[in-house]
Amino acid sequence: MNSQTLPLAAFKSDGSREHVSVRWDAAGYTDGGQRRQINEDSFLVATFQRALGVIDSSDLGESPAFTSERTRGTLLMVADGMGGHGGGDVASQAAVRAVTDYLVHVLPCASAMSATLSADARTSMHGVRSKLASALLIGDEAIRTQASAGSGEAHMGTTLTLAVLTGLVLYVAHVGDSRCYLFRKGSLQQLTSDHTVANQIARLGGNVSEAAQLNHILWNCLGGGEGSFPQPEVLKHELEPGDSVLLCTDGLTNELDPEVIASQLARPGSCRDICSALVGLANQRGGHDNITAVLARPSVTPQRAVRPVGAG
Repeated sequence: MNSQTLPLAAFKSDGSREHVSVRWDAAGYTDGGQRRQINEDSFLVATFQRALGVIDSSDLGESPAFTSERTRGTLLMVADGMGGHGGGDVASQAAVRAVTDYLVHVLPCASAMSATLSADARTSMHGVRSKLASALLIGDEAIRTQASAGSGEAHMGTTLTLAVLTGLVLYVAHVGDSRCYLFRKGSLQQLTSDHTVANQIARLGGNVSEAAQLNHILWNCLGGGEGSFPQPEVLKHELEPGDSVLLCTDGLTNELDPEVIASQLARPGSCRDICSALVGLANQRGGHDNITAVLARPSVTPQRAVRPVGAG
């Protein structure tokens, strides 16, 4: 399980500044399901934080590492690969690794994020949305490189949905039909759209009943062969204390109605336990596909109130 603790400042009605601590707990769980021999899903839960690795020192011994206990952001990711053995699993893993490697180098998740969030928990970080979109393009390139090198199927591809949590701000980048949900006060809201041909036809006013036959064909993914290039969907949402963020592949949502998912998210317990329970229920309902769930929950705790300068 991963946890992120981030100090923020909020101004009270009397002018004093109350410091609060936002602690994000996050975990994921994946299973191959009841019908598939290979699990083509991949997921990631990670934190951004400052670190120092000592190469050599007269006093510190061999290669100690120093990592700040204060993390500046939490990264969640799910990917649902397509292409069968040697295709979908390779594609989802390659995309997650490439996207992670890119983000750790470009996101302002240490000093810059600290300076921004100490002033306002809901302030945007400059350029984050464009960097998240670029990260998905990097993932697409990684899949195509592996395919052209012969280390995967020529038409392999993957969905990819990622979330970056910084304080009480949520950024989402997405292609495909995996989903990001916001759970708030007992209500489950789907934040991402499904990039399926059926959904696209319905959105444009086409025949919904006929479009349903195309519900598993993607028009937007990473990889997928020549002539198809991803169009990342990037979103920003302000969060409230008590919100939960769920990422999942369609192996979960094809088996469980939103009401069932919401009832599980309302339960007490660790993020990993709830993800495991969701996956278990999807398996009980048939488990026709690989199933992955990643969940993050915050708690906000007041720390101290500081009177403004000059206050009586």
